[in-house]
Order: sequence, then C-alpha cells, then structure tokens
Amino acid sequence: MQRTLFYATRSMAFSPEAKERLRAMPHSSSRHLLALALLLALLTLSYPPPAAAQPSGVRCFQETGHCIAGQLATFWASNGGLSVFGLPISPLLDLEANGRTLHVQWFERARLELHPDQPPPYAVQLGQLGLETLQGAGWVWQNFPQDADAADCQRFAETGHLVCAPILSMWQNHGLQLDGRPGYTAAESLALFGLPISGLQSETLENGQTYQVQWFERARFEIHPGETEPRVLLGRLGASLFNADTARAVAQRVATPCPFRAPAGVRVECGALLLPLDYGHPAGRSVAVSFAIFRDPRPAPDPILYLAGGPGSPAIEQAVTLWQAWRSFIAGRDFIVVDQRGVGTSWPALRCPEVAAFNRQVREHGLQGQTYAHGEAAAILVCAERLTASGFPMRAFTTAAAVNDLDQLRQSLGYAQWNVLGISYGTRWALALLRDYPASVRSLVLDSPYPLQASLYATMPAHLERSLQQLFGDCAAHAHCASAYPELEARFWRLVAALNANPAAANLGPDPNHFTGNQLLELIFRQLYRTRSLPHLPAAIVAAERGDFGPFRALAAGGSAASTGSSGQSQALYYAIQCPEDLQTLPPGWREATLAAHARVAGFYTGLLELSGEAEPLCARFGAATPDARWQVPANSNAPALILAGSYDPITPPQWRELAAVGLSQAYTYEFPGTGHAVLGRGACPVGMIRSFLNNPAQAPDSGCVAQLGGPAFR
Repeated sequence: MQRTLFYATRSMAFSPEAKERLRAMPHSSSRHLLALALLLALLTLSYPPPAAAQPSGVRCFQETGHCIAGQLATFWASNGGLSVFGLPISPLLDLEANGRTLHVQWFERARLELHPDQPPPYAVQLGQLGLETLQGAGWVWQNFPQDADAADCQRFAETGHLVCAPILSMWQNHGLQLDGRPGYTAAESLALFGLPISGLQSETLENGQTYQVQWFERARFEIHPGETEPRVLLGRLGASLFNADTARAVAQRVATPCPFRAPAGVRVECGALLLPLDYGHPAGRSVAVSFAIFRDPRPAPDPILYLAGGPGSPAIEQAVTLWQAWRSFIAGRDFIVVDQRGVGTSWPALRCPEVAAFNRQVREHGLQGQTYAHGEAAAILVCAERLTASGFPMRAFTTAAAVNDLDQLRQSLGYAQWNVLGISYGTRWALALLRDYPASVRSLVLDSPYPLQASLYATMPAHLERSLQQLFGDCAAHAHCASAYPELEARFWRLVAALNANPAAANLGPDPNHFTGNQLLELIFRQLYRTRSLPHLPAAIVAAERGDFGPFRALAAGGSAASTGSSGQSQALYYAIQCPEDLQTLPPGWREATLAAHARVAGFYTGLLELSGEAEPLCARFGAATPDARWQVPANSNAPALILAGSYDPITPPQWRELAAVGLSQAYTYEFPGTGHAVLGRGACPVGMIRSFLNNPAQAPDSGCVAQLGGPAFR
C-alpha cells in the first residue's frame, strides 16, 4: 500500500504527569511492575504521528487538523506552499460573494477560492484579504497618502504607491505560475499579491509588537528584525479574518489512487471524503474517510455498501479479496468499501505502535494473563494520550459519527439508497445507520450480528461455554467422533485443570515452556471462530491430552478470525467506541458476577483486558465520548433484513439474530449449523441466499441449503 509521508518521525514526548498516571495504575505483583517498567521504557522510543499515513492524493496537516486536496492542493503546492499561504485552517466552505456561492478554503495567510467557470490557471483565485482586513477595520485605503518617488523602488500608477526594498525583493521573487516558465513576471507577482494599497507604515499588530508594514490587495508584508538583516514575512490575515462559528462546511470528495491493484477488466474508483471531526463544530478540524467503489458495467441504482468488523479493522486492504469472493451476489451493483474514520487508509488512523512495541518486549519475558492485560491497558492509554495531544480527541470517534460519515458519503456519491452488508461490529454500525437514516437503506444483510442493545462483554464467558457445549454435543451425536473421542467434555475440562496445575512445554503462546489451561481456552475460543477449524478440534483436544500439541500448533498457525494482531488494526478506535457504547453501559459489579457465574472459563477471561479489571480504569482515563442511552435504542424500520448467525460463534451467538431483528418488520433470520463467526465464509449457501435476497428483498430467500449443511465433519 503506497502512502505519502509528510512528517518526519518524532520522539514521543509525555509529560511527567502522564508518566505518573501510568505508575499510579493499580498493580499487585512484581510481574505487574515488570510490565509497567517495560512500558515506561517505550516512552523513549519514536513513533510516527497520526498524520503520517493518509489517503494518497490528500495532504493532511496534524498541526491544524485540516486537509487539502484536488485543485486547491495543486495550487497551494505550486505557488509557494507553507511560506506563502501557511497551513490550512478550515475545511472546504461555502462563501456567498457577489450573489453567488463559492467553495473556498482558508489558510493562515490566504483564502483560496474555486471558480469553476474560469479556465486554468484562473480556476483557483486568491481572496483579497488585504482589502477586506482594512475595510473591516474601517480604513479607506484610498485615503492613505501617496508616496514620493525614491530610488530602487517600483511605483504602481494604479494606486500611487511605491514598493521598495526589502519588500520589493520578496514581491518579485514570488508569484503565481501563469506561464510555466522559471521565475516570476511582474504579472505573476501581481496575480499573487495584488497591487500595493498603502505605503510603508508603522503598525502595532495582533501580537502587540510594532513593525513596518505595507498593505497589498491580497496580503500584508511585514518587516521583522533578523540576526544580520531584516526579514520580510507575510501577515497571517487568514487567521485574523476566518470565523469558524459562522462558516458553512462542505463535504469535499476527492479522487485518489487506489492502494491496491484492481482486478483485470474491473473499473475501480478510490477516493476520500473530507468531513468534520466533530459534527457539532463543522468548520473545526477534519477527518478523511477513504472509500473504494467497484463499478458494475450496468449497475442497479442501489449499490452494496460493506461495513467491516472490529471496531478498528481495515476494510479497503481486503477490498479485492472481498469482491472476488462475493462476485456472484455483487454482480449487477456497484460495490462500496469504506475504512471507518480512524481506521486503515482513513485519516487519522488511530493505530497504537505502543501496543505492538510492548508486545515485542513482553514476549521476551513471557508475560501473560492479568499481568499482560495490565501492561496492555497502560500502553493503550499512552497511545490515546498521544493521539489526543495531536489534536484528535477520542470522544470524536463514535459509531454515531461514523454513521454520519456514511450518509455524507451516500449523498456525495449521488445514491438515493443502498444495500448495507455488515459483519460482526459492522452489523451494529449498519443497524445504527438504519436507525439514524432509515430512508437511505434499501435492505440489510447482517452476518454474525452484534445488536445495538446487547453487551459483548457481560455475556462473553456464557457464549464461550455455549459454543463448547455445541462442540461436545455435536461430537457425541456424530458416530465417528463419539467413537474416536468418547467423553470429550469431561476429558477437555480435566485437561484444562491439569494444564493450569502443571503447564506444558507445548511451544504455544508467549512462553513455549509454559502452556496453561487458560491458554488452551483462549486457543479454543479463537478456533471456534473458524468454521474450517471445527472438524479438527476433538482430535486436537485428545492429542493434547496425550501430550501432543502438534495439532493445536497447526491450527494456531492457520490464523484466526479473532486475531487482532494486524499492523493495520486501530486499537485506540476500538476503545474509543467500546468504552462508551458497551463497557461503560454496564452496572457496577457486572464483571465479578459474570466471572463467578462461569468459573470454569474465568481464568481465561481475567487475562482478557476487557474482563481483567483493567478496562474500567482505562475507560475512565481514555477520554472517549460520554455514554448516551440513545445509542442502545434499536432501529424501527420496514427495511427488509437478512440476518445470518453461526451455531458455533463464540462471540456473537446465534440467539442474537433474534435480538437484532427487534423493531425490524421484515427480518429473515437463520442459524447455520457447523459454522463459526462470519457466516459468509461458509461458501455457496449464504452467498446464494444473499443473492436471492438482494434481487427480491420483500421475499424470504430459499433457505433449503441451510439444513443440508449439517454439523462439522469431525476427523
């Protein structure tokens, strides 16, 4: 994936107070202290700021939180950039001028205006900020005294003023590139700065200091003292004139190169939509939301929008793979993939290199369980503080904001409605979209639903136990499995207890010589996600009982849908959403009650950050949005919905398909036997049902294939 870097790597700088907060996080053992010591050592490392990775073709500035793109970015870069215009201080805005509406963007020293009715190079023009500033102050420039002739100066007969050294040199050495030739003609300098409208005069400026200045139609030149000779600087007129409170922001859609190779013969359009970081302050800082559209040659008017899980999982990096896997139901429609704000190629990306660095360190020391969760929470807190200090408060990254982003994208692309396909957290995002913008959704496909009114964490241990019971029950009912692996349930729990009492040298996990029963539960939990792992689990359990962990090593090497180790995962985005939208909605004592009710798996979950006791202090310090009860309100809609769930899913259980259907008058729900998380991975059956549903969502699809799937084909 090609990305442009606009900022050098810088050292992380944390205040002494921040380090003290880390030291103050609760700890109860020497291993907790070791985890904390490792984390504090990471504070000396360097990490790229969040602005480092951004959509190609868009230039975003961490200092102000704004981006430039398209014609304005080209104009800015070609005609002086930072030294002439300064940083962008606004998004694209509407401006009423002379009875028409212009799109403009403010910079520290200028206002760039789009004039689409003008040919290049006049399609982008500069606002007359010098004139506007003087008029706003009640000064009439025509009343300024005209200048007497002087040597080494240039007179402008139009206004009667001279431009002399050192301002003259600055004026002559800058201009707009009108003819494409090196250097600047007088006409090019005039096009950039305009005519002088005052002589050289003393003024006390915004900083309280007095300087010699000269006003031009579009600029104010200032003479500042230098070490050896005076320096000529341009005044920050844009910063003085811009009023964010009265500005009207415009969603700016920009075409960008795709960060992947498109399939042969397929037209793919990629882009970014520049949107408010905070919809309550639309002219404030910005985010860039990346998208990719796979164009169908003869599309229906309603495209398919895919929403990824997580929250925090990139989608665009998988776009080609998804399009290829789902071609049979995508055909006939445009297919849109979006990286949620804070994720993947969107800007800023709320990734936490602190967590990856911490993981590399703790592997050397074999930290695991609750000790690891303590250090992981501290690393995530360090990451959140860094991102917030960079101008991106965690409270701006919510599902509600991401829903607003989607509707802005739909309007910008010109679609009246779309069909929304979500997997895992993507279903929760999709249900929130349906609730907040019901008219925009033609149909919903919810795979492994995470309902708005459900809590993931209060029910996680129960869901794992249910999935294990499904495994043991299916094995007992399967002739080969029951014969080859009798009494599997009892043997499994004896194995868990034995490994907790005497950890094995299994070459699994952070310490190859210390594999516990709780780690076995974690490994099983992750493999229950994967439909293709299910047939192998009984044999792997019995092999481990004999001391042979090779089958489990093979399964672990195959990866897991539950893994969050991707370098593209946005860990800070995960907690920015899950803290206020799930964890902080739970009553006091929920964790203790949950673990007590499911003691057999509690040892595993106490090592998972969200149930370890570390999540509460992390969320309290994280700076996420304040929990809002409206976020748990389900949609109430007539939009048809196809809801699919896997019988083995250990994280979004099959019974949640009925909870997701609450308030949906046309919901068709199905449980797929022998299936883990993400039912679409089951192949032709769910794919065919989705194709049938999209073609006629008012009718339940033919589901005969579901019953034919059966349970796992145990080996």
